[in-house]
Amino acid sequence: LAPSEQATLLTLVRTDHKIFNKVILVFAALCSEVMELRHKAVTKFYYPLVMYGEGGRLEDGVLQDGEAQLMMGRMVPVLQDLANFVGRIHDLVRHTLQQLAAFYSAENSRTVMQSQGIVLQTVFEAIGDALAILITLDEIFKAGDTFREHWAQYKRVVKSIRGAPAEYGLEDTKLRSLEKILLTLEGKLMDGRVLKNCLVQIFDVQHVDVSKNLLLNDIFLASMRNIFLQLDSRIGEQNEMTQRHRLVGLCGLLALHFSIFNIVDKKFSKQVWDVYKKLPAVYLVGDLIWFPNEFMWNTITYFCQLLDKKTTQLVDPARVNYFNTLTQGIVRTCQSMYIEVSSWMIRMESALKATKESSAVRQRASLFLNGLLSAYRITHYVKTMMNYHSHMRKPMTKSTLLHLCKLLELLKSIQFTFHRCSLNVTDFTYYIVQTYQADIISIIEGGIARITAMQQTRYSDKSLDTVAALQLMKTLLNGPGTRERRLVVSLAFHFLNQPKVLNGEEMSNIHGILKKMEAISELQLRVREVCDCGFLYWHKEVLVPLYLADLYSNPPDAHRLHVRYNRTALCIYEFLFCVVHIHLFE
Repeated sequence: LAPSEQATLLTLVRTDHKIFNKVILVFAALCSEVMELRHKAVTKFYYPLVMYGEGGRLEDGVLQDGEAQLMMGRMVPVLQDLANFVGRIHDLVRHTLQQLAAFYSAENSRTVMQSQGIVLQTVFEAIGDALAILITLDEIFKAGDTFREHWAQYKRVVKSIRGAPAEYGLEDTKLRSLEKILLTLEGKLMDGRVLKNCLVQIFDVQHVDVSKNLLLNDIFLASMRNIFLQLDSRIGEQNEMTQRHRLVGLCGLLALHFSIFNIVDKKFSKQVWDVYKKLPAVYLVGDLIWFPNEFMWNTITYFCQLLDKKTTQLVDPARVNYFNTLTQGIVRTCQSMYIEVSSWMIRMESALKATKESSAVRQRASLFLNGLLSAYRITHYVKTMMNYHSHMRKPMTKSTLLHLCKLLELLKSIQFTFHRCSLNVTDFTYYIVQTYQADIISIIEGGIARITAMQQTRYSDKSLDTVAALQLMKTLLNGPGTRERRLVVSLAFHFLNQPKVLNGEEMSNIHGILKKMEAISELQLRVREVCDCGFLYWHKEVLVPLYLADLYSNPPDAHRLHVRYNRTALCIYEFLFCVVHIHLFE
């Protein structure tokens, strides 16, 4: 579904500047591991935890005696793996910050490599992604009422066995070991400690002071401001993709920055707080919805002193007004999305038969991105609406639910269209990525020519770093658009900060093309992810009967059933292959 890299990072990062190679390799390896951990969190941990409590042997509508303890017993190995996984993320965040502190240290700037003016935003985004995983896990445990109840019952059983372990065929040493494991798991995972334990780590080590590094503090703040500007300009707009999920990581970065440096940027903090005016809630996973303002108020202590009572009281009314506006405009939204998706599907079916000239390739790229953007708008709208009302226990009208079902049908229609045209889409994707790479290379070659002319009159160590970055980008762009190559190119791009090499417009063009290239390279993966309707499992009791009753009363709409069955099949797939606490095939 996406190009895979056969070469290692050691093979990819090769220039004549050995120090530059080492810096890029270190940060590329750390960022690459964050990507792998994020994939592991989604595929291995989120759904087993979110779906805990479903199923089990019932008797008169309640679990049989001892079934809760058995369910929790089957979850203990998963929790042990999760504790190790969370520990790895804590280590990764600490090591990344220590590497950044070493890179931005005064001694490094004097003797090894000049770091002033270089803002490694890609690295801070990776730290934000890691913190977003921890925040999501905290929210899962916070919402797991059944999990906490069964956990308490399981601990009581273990404690009762402690009096006479021989009667249950257990050795005293093994029972002590089990009790120690349970205490460790509770200390690492329960009561909001997943993120908290990361924030209270000791980041300062011998020869590397993270908390006293003023340059790192400035770069940290600059990165957060840049990330916020990029998110704020697209959240709620027609071109939004994954920006609202990045907001979770940005709030995590804000908490981490205050925990390390104990420094408050009041203006920037208020800007992040005011994001509720555009987006008061973010969908996470399953049926969980996350409120940024509640997180900042409960996690980042200085918000209590920064904001007055009147400011905090504006949040709840704005949140209610936001969702009332969405509900009132659902008919108009449904109609506009129907026209938009229908015209896009017609253009997709007819346009892919054209030639592969440069202008035609760019048109196909725009067409693919438009379809992806439509899918993102629909899924953001539906997931936020349904899960907010579920979280707040607020009912929706029958008309609203049926319009949401129609939006979901449009979402699956986008996925089916990409699937029907998958051969042509795959073929064109290769040419589109090549076109984007050629655009960036043409800009890079102009930069190389300028800096070569500058070196003839004025030589500096900083210009060597810029030349190495330009040459590395050019080399890697002459190849497939794999995740590893795009990552290294993004890191090298941050070193192009020397004046008169690339102007602001050229830098902006490169950044925009890299983002488009990322979306096109991962097009099929993103389509599958954004069109996944597994979250409907948590709304099946209300949505499925209503939807089928509507189809039954409107026979001409029976052709829509296959879309409904496809969504249900995805829910069942998630259930069968993610549930750990029960034996499905007994």
